Amino acid sequence: MKRSTRVLDRVIVGVIGLLFIGGGLWLVGYREGVAPAVTGAHRLRPRAIADAPQQDWWALAVGGAGVILVLLTVWLLLRHLRPATSVTVQRPGGTVDIGRLAAAAADDLERHPAFDRARVAVRREGGRVVVRIKSRVDPAADVDELSRVAAAVRRELQAAAGPEVVVQVLAEPGDAETTSRVI
Repeated sequence: MKRSTRVLDRVIVGVIGLLFIGGGLWLVGYREGVAPAVTGAHRLRPRAIADAPQQDWWALAVGGAGVILVLLTVWLLLRHLRPATSVTVQRPGGTVDIGRLAAAAADDLERHPAFDRARVAVRREGGRVVVRIKSRVDPAADVDELSRVAAAVRRELQAAAGPEVVVQVLAEPGDAETTSRVI
């Protein structure tokens, strides 16, 4: 997800949260008899609110708001889609799809008894291709063995993809701990 999308998500959630907090505080203030909340509530004209759907502008306003909300929703959903582009590099023998190579490397890693599920992320960062293989490991596994297997997978992947591809193998314990470390 792009940084601008994350910021936009946080702003939208923040505004909605502030509206809920403000409405809740206003209702609590009204219930407790706080003067601004009571005065504001008495300024509301229930008859005008009840008659609004019969006004000529009501259908246009509700339709316009609906169209705007649908367009905003579609736009936000499209912002959250990941691009369908694959990351490739040029090698002397031709073009290499790094995603497929990384998936094969993750499969090799999963075949080792100490490694459980392995997930792959391939991105371009600062002009370089970075492959991250995040895996769960048996907490009782020998660290030297894990490092040896991870180094072998890293070497094989770099041999196939090229030395300019950065390969990171991240390991997190398979138990309740959530800390990861590069091995």
